[in-house]
Amino acid sequence: MVPLFDEGRMDDSIEPGDKAGVVMYPTGWLVIVSGPGRGAAFPVMRGISQIGRGADQTISLDFGDMAVSRQNHAAIAYDPATHQFHLGHGGKSNLVRLNGKPLLTTSVVGDRDVIQIGETTLMLKVLCTPDFNWSAVASEGDGNDMAIA
Repeated sequence: MVPLFDEGRMDDSIEPGDKAGVVMYPTGWLVIVSGPGRGAAFPVMRGISQIGRGADQTISLDFGDMAVSRQNHAAIAYDPATHQFHLGHGGKSNLVRLNGKPLLTTSVVGDRDVIQIGETTLMLKVLCTPDFNWSAVASEGDGNDMAIA
């Protein structure tokens, strides 16, 4: 039996109430399931998220996979009007694969679809759908897709 509350067992780098790393209103996540960075998860927000190796990318796959372009290797977008996700190739020379097939045009993607960029394989985990999504409500007033539909 491992004592969970013994001194020194908790991560001291995170203070109680610390909100670092908290993401508000995610629509889904891209999770690296194989390749460099395996286990890392990235929230997908409303609008377009650029995917590349550079620090300026919304989803930065900077884990040592040099086959991932620095900027705009691919992009994923969540459309709050249709509650659908779309994946597009960024026009780079290296392919993007969707469920094992080359992605040559923008395509609708769904829960558990597999995206390969370089040697990195990601899986889309969807949260927002027509049945559950963040839609704007007057009480919140921030215009984010916020109430349960």
